[in-house]
This record gives sequence, C-alpha cells and structure tokens, in this order.
Amino acid sequence: MVFVWDGSGNTGVMPPPTDTAGNIYVDSGSGTAVNSSGGRAQVFVARNFNTTLSNVVTASIGGMYYPMILAVEWTGSVASVPVNGHSICAGCGDSAGLAPDNMATSGMTTTADGDLILGLFVTNGHSPFVPGTGYTQIASSSSLFLVEYLTQTTAGPIVVRGTDAWGYGQPYVGLGLALARN
Repeated sequence: MVFVWDGSGNTGVMPPPTDTAGNIYVDSGSGTAVNSSGGRAQVFVARNFNTTLSNVVTASIGGMYYPMILAVEWTGSVASVPVNGHSICAGCGDSAGLAPDNMATSGMTTTADGDLILGLFVTNGHSPFVPGTGYTQIASSSSLFLVEYLTQTTAGPIVVRGTDAWGYGQPYVGLGLALARN
C-alpha cells in the first residue's frame, strides 16, 4: 500500500506510483481526499505484491508542495479483493480543539469479521499525533502524518479516528481502509 500526500493545492489527477519490483498500483477505492486548504492525499494498493530484497517506490506529480510518499507492506490480506471498505474525510476542516479523537473520517461498514482497519491522517501544519482510541501507531512523523491500525473483531460500522495533540485546529486529511484478511 502506498500513501501519497501533496500539500500544493493542485487539482489534477494523482497518477499511481511505480516501483522497481514491477507491482501494479490502483486506487484503494476512496479516490483523492482534499482538506480545507487544498492539501490532498490518496491511497494506492498493489493486489499481488512482488517481493524483492530492494524495492524503490516512486510517485511523480509535478508542482508538488511538501510532497510525501509513505509505503507500507502488509501481508495476509485477500489477494483478489484486499479492500473491504474505505472512508475519507473529503473537504476536511480543522481538527477540533485538544479533545481526544479530534480527527475522523466518514464512516464505513465492513462485511467480514477480523478486518484490518488502517487509518492515515496528515495535516498542513506541524502537529504531534496520537493514535485514535483502540488504534496502534505504526508510522508517524513528529509533525505531518499518522498511520495507525486496529483489528475489527466483528464486521459492522466503524469511523477511523486520530488525535491532533497540538489542538490549534490544523486542516487535515483522513483516509480509512478495511483490508480483508485470509
């Protein structure tokens, strides 16, 4: 899975990333999420990941401002249709104060027990992040992004949440994915 961030306010289509292992990346189903100041993010997945000892992932988008690409490899998902649900925060505004779980995506409903729920949040500013209630942090920048996960025991509705611990109300983008497990 590859998460691509562009803080420039560009409005064009984000092309899928490429890599040196020959994987084919497609949109996760959520499309591009845009925050209130024009920052945008998108998640791409490779269904049948080719493994190599060294794999370089590249995203090529002209005119990017504060570009970021984050690649995460996760094994054990259903290869034919790994994404069982997605949610975004389209037109996200500012995180609300210093409250826990002050960033959220729209809701999604999963259809299989044991789905892996991934949350990805990014801001335009400099904010320390804390995982949402029940989530485990797997990647973070001290100031720009948070990647977190949890296993949803029982299928059903879920909202992906994270905490902007700065509390100054940063414009953010949130994306959530449910990955079906084998």
